[in-house]
Amino acid sequence: MSIQSVSRRFGIRWETVKNIDKNYLEKNLPALEPEKLTDLKYIGVDEVARAKGHDYMTVIYDMVKGYLIGVETGRTADVFTAFLKRIPSKTAENIEAVAMDMGPAYQKSVREHCLMQISYLIDFM
Repeated sequence: MSIQSVSRRFGIRWETVKNIDKNYLEKNLPALEPEKLTDLKYIGVDEVARAKGHDYMTVIYDMVKGYLIGVETGRTADVFTAFLKRIPSKTAENIEAVAMDMGPAYQKSVREHCLMQISYLIDFM
């Protein structure tokens, strides 16, 4: 159920629901430590809006296990690159595919930091 739906259903502000959700996630999700990641083969990366389209975060997933493996503030090449630099180099070398939109920011990071096995990027849009 979306934050907006919960807000309407219970008659409370959107921001209140978002804060409850954020607090719950901070208490219940383990700390994300990219430095300890191993055995990544397929990852997904996307940006999500934190504040109704004006404040973005980059989220990274292990597409095999279905786990969230990274959350970074912003949606630039530098943001994704910082994450990729924090994972062990052996882990980055073993990434075979990255699911992402074809924006130039994430493409740049993939080409520079984990394209050892990936010989091309395909735009499916």
